[in-house]
Amino acid sequence: MFPACPRKPSFPEKGIEFIKKLRKRETGCKFDPFKTTPFNREVTQAATRNAVAQIRAIREAAGPDFDIAIDVHSRWNINSTLQIIRALERCRLFFYEEGPVVRVRNGPVFAD
Repeated sequence: MFPACPRKPSFPEKGIEFIKKLRKRETGCKFDPFKTTPFNREVTQAATRNAVAQIRAIREAAGPDFDIAIDVHSRWNINSTLQIIRALERCRLFFYEEGPVVRVRNGPVFAD
């Protein structure tokens, strides 16, 4: 279980200090870089840029061997999830938790 990374509004000022201390005793952290929003929505460009900026700041402060995970609480639809993952590709996330909730109407068809 990863400790939580700092949340807004203390990020990035206090967050970077926290990460530098955290990396001395932990191998990584997990957090939600997005503000709370309803589920199954489209992510905005501004929200994506903000999330990328937070994660890049953590990566820079913690170094290449620190594991960074994000949990988005199934809030984004499939298109937004792909957009977010592509935007974060260079940040080398350890994992992206709780992607979109996919409702399967033809379950037996996918069972094969």
